[in-house]
Amino acid sequence: MCTLRPSFTVAWLLTVLLAATGNLAAQSPFVRGSVRGTPQVNGVELDADGLFFVIERSEVMAASGELASVKRQLLQALLLFTPDTEFAMVFFDRNVLQFPHAVEPARGTRETLLEASNFVRAAPGGIGRCLHAGLRAALQFAGASSARRKLIVVLSTLGFAVVNVTSGRTLESVLQELRAASSDC
Repeated sequence: MCTLRPSFTVAWLLTVLLAATGNLAAQSPFVRGSVRGTPQVNGVELDADGLFFVIERSEVMAASGELASVKRQLLQALLLFTPDTEFAMVFFDRNVLQFPHAVEPARGTRETLLEASNFVRAAPGGIGRCLHAGLRAALQFAGASSARRKLIVVLSTLGFAVVNVTSGRTLESVLQELRAASSDC
């Protein structure tokens, strides 16, 4: 069972309590962890080595200040990634902007994290919203990933959700799970 919250706090990122359960979750706890260590949420270590972020960049997100807040938190989270972490970020409006630009996910090396940080800082607000396109890109990254534990983190004006895609999921099955959580999806 899943619940999408229509808003999220500054501590939105890495709320992956489902890392142990494999279910869709929506929470907003504070993120804790040491730099280049294992991130923790409410004292629970995150067991994910593949993190794929889907972030809405619509005019609503930009005007409300949520996009700037999300970007700050994403920059902080990047500090927690190790070279073993595979990740990708997809900012969506009517189109998608993605990092990395290739189909393979990035690894948390120092050089790549610097590039990713620059990408996040430069990601502009946009017009419209197409969650399908953002999820499709994240699922492609997850499919190309060799990570053992894969999570997609979705941030949208519709709410915040984390989807475990470790065993491989189709776009339709992820959308179906999100729709079950909220009539807005």
